[in-house]
Amino acid sequence: MNSNLYCDILVNKLKPSIRNKRRGKLSKGVLFLHDNARPHTSCKTVSTIIKLGFEVLEHPAYSPDLAPSDYFLFGLLKKELKGKQFDSDEDVQKVVQDFFHTLSKSAYKEGIYKLQERWRRCIESQEQPAINVKEFEKPHQFKVHNFMGMTWCDFCGNFMWGLIAQGVRCEDCALSAHRRCSEKLPNDCCPDLKLLKRVFGADLTALVKAHNTIRPRVVDLCISEIEKRGLDAEGIYRVSGFSDDIDALRVAIDKDFDSVDISANVYEDINVIAGVLKLYFRLLPIPLITFEAYPNFMSAIKQATLQDKVECTRLALNHLPPAHYQTLKFLVAHLNRVSQYHSKNLMTAHNLSTVFCPTLLRSSDGAPPSEQLAAWQQESVLIELLITHHNILFASK
Repeated sequence: MNSNLYCDILVNKLKPSIRNKRRGKLSKGVLFLHDNARPHTSCKTVSTIIKLGFEVLEHPAYSPDLAPSDYFLFGLLKKELKGKQFDSDEDVQKVVQDFFHTLSKSAYKEGIYKLQERWRRCIESQEQPAINVKEFEKPHQFKVHNFMGMTWCDFCGNFMWGLIAQGVRCEDCALSAHRRCSEKLPNDCCPDLKLLKRVFGADLTALVKAHNTIRPRVVDLCISEIEKRGLDAEGIYRVSGFSDDIDALRVAIDKDFDSVDISANVYEDINVIAGVLKLYFRLLPIPLITFEAYPNFMSAIKQATLQDKVECTRLALNHLPPAHYQTLKFLVAHLNRVSQYHSKNLMTAHNLSTVFCPTLLRSSDGAPPSEQLAAWQQESVLIELLITHHNILFASK
C-alpha cells in the first residue's frame, strides 16, 4: 500500500460507495477514521482528503485497542478458522467471505459502537505522553543582581567580585553568572517552582518545565470542566462571565492551584471558567502563537488555495516552541469539539476564531490601525483553519 493506491481507493471506491449507500452523507459531512500509517499522512493523501471534504478524526499512534478489525472482527474470524485445513487460497477466501456474510448488521453495529468507549479510555490513559518536558529549550531570564556574601559564577566557577551589581541572576531558575558568562549559556533554563509566584502572566515554557507537564495545568483544568458541562452552553466563550468571579478564580489559582474547586457547586456559571481560560492566554507575556512564528503563519494564510494554506500552516507550526505547540494542539482540538455542538451553543468554528483571535496571537510591531484591521481578519481565518483542520495539521508531530 502506498499513497497513490490509497488515494485511488478513497476517490474511486470509497466516495462512490458512500454516495450510493448513504445518500446525502457526502453533503452533510463525512467523519473519516484511519490510523497514522505513512500512506495515510503523506502530503498527497492529506491533499486528497481536503478535496473530498472529509473531516479526519484524531487518532494516536496505531493501537489494536482502537482498530475495530483487531478488537472485534479478527477475533471472531480466528475462532471460525480454528482447527480447519484448506487445500488452496481460494478455499480460504471463500470461507472468510462466507463468515463476513453470516455476521448480522447488529453485530457490525455493536463492534463499531465499542470504539467510542475504547477511544475514551485510550485518551485518558495517554494524558501524559512520553515527552521529556525538561528537554524543552528555554532561555534564561537574566537580571542584574546585588549578591550578598561570597558568590561564584555557575558557568565559569570563578568568584564574582564587587560590592554591588556583581553579575546577573536568572529570575526563573536562580542561576548566577558574570555578565559575559551569561552570554555563553545555552537555552537550558530549568525553572524552580519556588520562584514562580503566579500562573497568570508567567512564561508558558517556564510554567510547564517547573511543573513537568506538557501543557499548563490551568488549561487542562478549565477545558476538562467545560467539556463536562459546557459544550452545549449557548454562546460559550462569547458570553462573558461575571468579572468579579473571574478575578476571584484567577487569584485562587495563583495562590494554591491544587486546592481550587471549579465544579458547578462553586462556579455554577460555566462562562466564568471559559473567561478564566481566555484570561490565561491573554496574559501570556509571549502569545501562544509566538512573535517569532507569527510571520510564518501570516504567510501561510495568504496562500491562494486551501491545500497550500494547510501545507504551509503545517510548516509554520514547526516554528513554535514545544510547550506552545502542545498547548495549541490541545486547545484547537477542544475548540473543534465545541464547534460540533454549534446547533446548540451557536458557536461555529468561525465564531470561535473571532473570539480567540486577539487572545492567541498578535504582532510584535505597532502597525497602523488600517493594517491592524487587515491583519486581524487574516488572523481570524488562521484560527478557523486550525480549528477545522486540526487533525491534519497536527498529525505528524
